[in-house]
Amino acid sequence: MNTKYSFRSDIKQELSFDFQPGKYDVICGKGKRCFEHNGNKQFRRTTRFFLEEYSQATTKVEKSSIVTKIIHIVKRQSPEGGFTKLDVTGKRWHEVGDHIAREKVGQQFRDALHSKYRSSTKSKRRIRETQQDDAAMNMTIVLLSNEKIKQIIDSLNSKVTTKMEDNQFTKLFTKVNLDLLDEL
Repeated sequence: MNTKYSFRSDIKQELSFDFQPGKYDVICGKGKRCFEHNGNKQFRRTTRFFLEEYSQATTKVEKSSIVTKIIHIVKRQSPEGGFTKLDVTGKRWHEVGDHIAREKVGQQFRDALHSKYRSSTKSKRRIRETQQDDAAMNMTIVLLSNEKIKQIIDSLNSKVTTKMEDNQFTKLFTKVNLDLLDEL
């Protein structure tokens, strides 16, 4: 069966009302349900099969060709669904357009090759954590370089006990926060 696929980017085709993703359908989305769906597991196995070829591809055309192969494999295995997504009401399934399917495949490769790509989820998380650590360190340096702020924090540390009532704790922190804001 020779099937032509439309490469229109944002078009979603509504699937039959009783459609439920099958064992070869890829659910586009986040969370445990998507990750553990049999079709998504099969999709990850398929991308792993092409991982070496994709990592050795040197041009966008070569990589795009591999992504297209994977999309066609998924669509051939599941002609009634393929790459699917639940609508915002949570009641109807849609087949997503090729643009979203290509993004899904590309992201899977980037995540698998996370040490090679800055756009992988792991790489983005690592960058974000580094930036947060740097910001926290910079804030600590600024705060501790101000003698008045250091005194306020030291005073707070000496007053806080594990036996404090919640309302005492809240009042103390409110006062300290106001003092810190005044100093800044």
